Amino acid sequence: AGVTAVLQARAPFETRQAALAVVAAMMDLCGQTWLLGGPPVKGVQGGFLQLVLELTAVEVQVLLKDALRGSAMLQASSDTVVQLDAVPVKAAMALPSCYRLLEAAVGAYIRIPDNPQTLQWSKDGTLKRLLDTLDTAFEAVLEFLEVALEPSPDSLGDGMLTLAALKCLCSYLAQLPHAHGESMRALLPRLLALTGGNPTMRRGKL
Repeated sequence: AGVTAVLQARAPFETRQAALAVVAAMMDLCGQTWLLGGPPVKGVQGGFLQLVLELTAVEVQVLLKDALRGSAMLQASSDTVVQLDAVPVKAAMALPSCYRLLEAAVGAYIRIPDNPQTLQWSKDGTLKRLLDTLDTAFEAVLEFLEVALEPSPDSLGDGMLTLAALKCLCSYLAQLPHAHGESMRALLPRLLALTGGNPTMRRGKL
């Protein structure tokens, strides 16, 4: 109940991230289908899964935009104060839990038709709402990769953030391969370049 209250409140960043980390830890212990039950949530169609997914989607969008902005600042200046800017550090600390929750949400989503607790979700529009939220979150991941994997290796910021984003996106597309098809086709040459002697890899950024 305490975690649910935090997720529904306008809590500070650190508090929100702590709550999401607790949810991720519980999901690790109980499995992805735990998100289909979880603590009770009043007035939210899709229950705990939708609540977690909505907040995670927002956090991912904000953190990835901040990461790109922070990377641009790092490349524009050699000032150590700028290089220690909190924006990329915040993204690096918070995104792993968000990515784990997005991957878990995908796993829970595909199990909805087989779960007795969620059979009605296919009929009352909940399933579509969940899918729309997933699409929104992964659209942000895809947009981040479109910038991070620009042809110029100097445009890439934190390589670990890029790899984590790519892993998360692949887990989504493995289950829902037709999502964002046009954007993925445009990105595919750059993804293939990662295994073809891309200079970014040789420089150790990926």
